[in-house]
Amino acid sequence: MVSKRIKLTFILILLSALTIIAIPAKSQTTGNIIIGSDGSVTGTTAITQNSSTYTLTENTTGKITVEKSNIVIDGAGYAINGAGIDFPTSSAREELIYNVTIRNLIISTGRIFANGGGYHTFYNNYIYGLELWGTEYNNITHCTIASINLNYGGSHSTITENNIINGLTAFLASNVTVDRNYWRFYLTRYPNATEIGNTGIGNQPYVLESSTPVISPDYHPLMKPISIPLTGSITEFPTSTPAPTDNPSSIGTPTPARTPSPTSAASATSSPIETPSSTPYTIESPFPPLVAVLAVIIALTAAVLIARKRKIQRK
Repeated sequence: MVSKRIKLTFILILLSALTIIAIPAKSQTTGNIIIGSDGSVTGTTAITQNSSTYTLTENTTGKITVEKSNIVIDGAGYAINGAGIDFPTSSAREELIYNVTIRNLIISTGRIFANGGGYHTFYNNYIYGLELWGTEYNNITHCTIASINLNYGGSHSTITENNIINGLTAFLASNVTVDRNYWRFYLTRYPNATEIGNTGIGNQPYVLESSTPVISPDYHPLMKPISIPLTGSITEFPTSTPAPTDNPSSIGTPTPARTPSPTSAASATSSPIETPSSTPYTIESPFPPLVAVLAVIIALTAAVLIARKRKIQRK
């Protein structure tokens, strides 16, 4: 009888502990987020506002819709894992969006999509896809971008000192300045290209893959990727001499910093991209490890068994 009671006690303690361990840990913010035309933020508590600057405080999953002009979105080293950022299309709103700065942000799987408006600035970001439709006078610098697509606009934009992995395409875009970018497949397309002195610039202009009308080539392509000072983030690049059979790929998997902070603007360089050693981002759990919990359970169970045995012996 005593043995059955002891076994039942042990099973109940073990099941209680496993139930506690099974409680899910805190996860990242999910859902659709809107920065409204009145400046309000809905759909998350992971964005703080200081005047016209909106700063992420953790990773988010979903999409951020921007309905307000003249603002700054500071990723502070965090990531948007999902659809990315949308500036509403002109058919959705009467007022177009102008003068939005996006900096220090990781968009590893989604895109930034703007339709209409313009005068936007993209600085110090990792972006999987950047699509600018019908926009003008944009400035893209110090970003690592898988692909850039300018459709029915993008005119008078400047694309300089970026790491561009898959390329840039344009349709009905004019007066676009493309200069001093690192193109991942530069040496694949121009295997005989060499550096001009110690300038870090290749002696073969990089001709854009597809554009109508034709956009001028990058006459000063960089031989090495530039340094992106985004805190805690890394990306993958090929060796300095990619194999001719190498195929375009995605942006890779940038790793958000555990405790990111905004970074200040840095002057452009042509040095290799920094790849600091960092621990991949993991969600913090408020509960102790399983081994430690089981150790406590075993100790408590042993104490119960000893106490019951002594009680029986006294009787």
